[in-house]
Order: sequence, then C-alpha cells, then structure tokens
Amino acid sequence: VYGGSVVALELAQAFLRLGSHVTLVARGTLLSKEDPAIGEGLKAALEEDRDAAGLKLSGPAFELYKKFLVALSALKGRRSITAAESKNLEELRRELRRKLAALTAHCAQNRLRARSSALPAGAPGAGLLLKEALELLSAFGALSGSEDGDGGARRLYALQQAADFWTFKYSAYMRLALVKSRIGKVRFSCALDRIVYEVQAKLTPSAGYPRLKKELGAEAADIAGALEGVAAGDYERAAKFAGGSGDALFARIEGIERKLAAVEACAKRNRRLQFLFWDAFLNPPGLEPARYGARAGNKLLR
Repeated sequence: VYGGSVVALELAQAFLRLGSHVTLVARGTLLSKEDPAIGEGLKAALEEDRDAAGLKLSGPAFELYKKFLVALSALKGRRSITAAESKNLEELRRELRRKLAALTAHCAQNRLRARSSALPAGAPGAGLLLKEALELLSAFGALSGSEDGDGGARRLYALQQAADFWTFKYSAYMRLALVKSRIGKVRFSCALDRIVYEVQAKLTPSAGYPRLKKELGAEAADIAGALEGVAAGDYERAAKFAGGSGDALFARIEGIERKLAAVEACAKRNRRLQFLFWDAFLNPPGLEPARYGARAGNKLLR
C-alpha cells in the first residue's frame, strides 16, 4: 500500500485483519500533516494488528464472544431461564471479560513500547518518562499474564488512566523536544544569508530576521527546563515556561514554531537569491550551490 494518508492506513489495516502480509510505503511519517504523536499511535496500532501475540489473544476472545452470543440468542423470547443456563452465561461472561482485559493490556503494552522507544536518549527529562513507561509495562504485563480481567477490572481501569496521562506528557514532551531540535539546527544557509543577517543586525536590529534568531536562542534554554517539568508532571515549571497556566503550554509551542518557520523561510529565500544572482548569472561554470559552504563560514564576512 503506497502512502501514509487516512485512506492508505484504512486499506492497510483492513488487509492486515484479513490475514494478509502488508507493506506500507510512505514518504515520511504516517499522517505527516498532523501531530507526530498521532502518526506514532497509528503506527503502533498497525503493528498490533500484525502482532502474533495479539492474534493469539484476539482469536480466542472472538470465539468466546460468538459462543456468548449463541447462548444468549437461544434464550431470546423466554420469560425465565434455568439455574444451569444462568450459570453458563455468567461463566462465559467472566471468561470473556478476562480475555478482553488481557487483550487490552497487551495493546497498551505495545503502544507504550513504541512510544518509549522514540524518546530522545540523553534529553532532559527523557529518563523520567522512560522509567514511568517501564513501570507501566510491568504492571500491564502482570495483568495480561494473569488474565485477571474480572477481579482486576478496577486495576485495569486505573492503569489505563495512568497510561493516558503518560501519553499526554509524552505528546507534550516530544513536541517540545522537536522544537528544541529544530532550534539547534538553525544556521546560515549560504554566504548571502549571513550577509543579510549581519547587515540587518547592525543597522536595524529590530528587523524580523535578526530579532527572531535572537529570540529563538533564548527559547532553547527555557525549553530544557520545560522538558524536565513536563516529564515529571510538574506543570508549574511548564506553566512558567508558557508564561501563564498549563493550558498555555501548547500555545507557546505554536508561537515558537511560527518563529522557526519564519526564520527558515528567510534562510531559504536568501539561498535562492544567492543561487539566482551569483551561481546562475555571475558564476555559471562554478561549483554547484552547496547548502553549507566555506563561504557561509568565511571570517571576512563576520
């Protein structure tokens, strides 16, 4: 199946559940126009569909569900049932709940494994999130191994809530980490880009390009503290970074992303201008335009 769109993912999932071997070919991440966490979640869901352990759990659960429906439909229209029939239905219901609880725990483990493996090694706060994920994996594993779905229903619900809260922290953390990584990669695209920046910084320091670059440099230091706060669930630190309440965190991230997009657009425009006026007209037999060349770091231009 070619593509990472919604239609391509639906086709891939349908063929997987029919028992086919599916190869999904995507140019980038799944649903690349959406939040990265959404694509990662869908990737984990597709992996669950082809997971042999998951099939071992889902198959018996489906067969048990069919038995339960057959037993229930046999009693349709009757005003009363016997003690043996009632006992049979209750046993089927309990067993089905155990199977479904084991399957739910297994799927939650797969999602946690996929997301925790994507955490950037050595990043501030990543160790805290990874430690919490390992604890949740262990707790889900104990529940899945025992298949104690009836007696452990409340425990499963509590674990699901904890996993949902961890996923929320993970989403905020990964978005912050991506922004921090993009800031670290901001550099001059060519010699002309550096000249434009230096001239604007000296003559009109309040101009958009130098001002935004300076602001992004200050943001990088603040993000490190916010990463640790989000990972630890300390939303006072996150709120401090956001300049308000915890609800303002994503608004602050979106603001930084807009600044990054503006700086990247300026660098790209200057690179195109250099190619147009130097490489294409003044130096056609010269070297190909390099994204980062010796000219961009020339001390004479500083």
